[in-house]
Amino acid sequence: MLMPKPEAVWVVRAGVPGWKGMPEQCWEKGCVAVGWTGLGDLRQWETREALKDAYRAAYPAATNDEAVHGVGMLWALSHEILPGHWVVTPDSEGKLMVGEVTRGYHYSKSALGEKAPHVVSVKWLARVERKVLDDRLRRTLRCRLIVFRVREPEPIIRAVVQQTDTGVPPFPPVAGEVQELVRKAVGKTGNESKQLR
Repeated sequence: MLMPKPEAVWVVRAGVPGWKGMPEQCWEKGCVAVGWTGLGDLRQWETREALKDAYRAAYPAATNDEAVHGVGMLWALSHEILPGHWVVTPDSEGKLMVGEVTRGYHYSKSALGEKAPHVVSVKWLARVERKVLDDRLRRTLRCRLIVFRVREPEPIIRAVVQQTDTGVPPFPPVAGEVQELVRKAVGKTGNESKQLR
């Protein structure tokens, strides 16, 4: 039975101000994580309104727009990014780390430390060059939001399939079983996957 392609692809910018190399640590640890240390476990709030109240209490200097965007991103991270979805995280070298979510949001000060306690576990599939994506998607990825859903993710999926199918090694090299997993994720095998190029 073929695994369906991901129902959703999200950009999550792993990073904390002043923390260089954090994306690479996420790659090594098999996760993606963000800061907002003024808030505890995001799952304690069952509604966006409750999270909004907590956000305003934790960050009273935030403007209304900052609060709205912050709550939207944190709600997506904690309630909408699910196992089986894909995440895209820009690394420190300008490439895109692409992985499959294996465990949704959890609050952990041990994964990457106290500065980035909001964590999603990921099985990294590949690192993709931005230049293989079309202009519109590259513009989308320049969005300043830290967490957002990619509305037209097909170019990213094709890029991962092409990279693993042609043997261009991501860093570290993708194992053969992951290559097969990626092919199944888009519902294509063998010559059919080449037609996606």
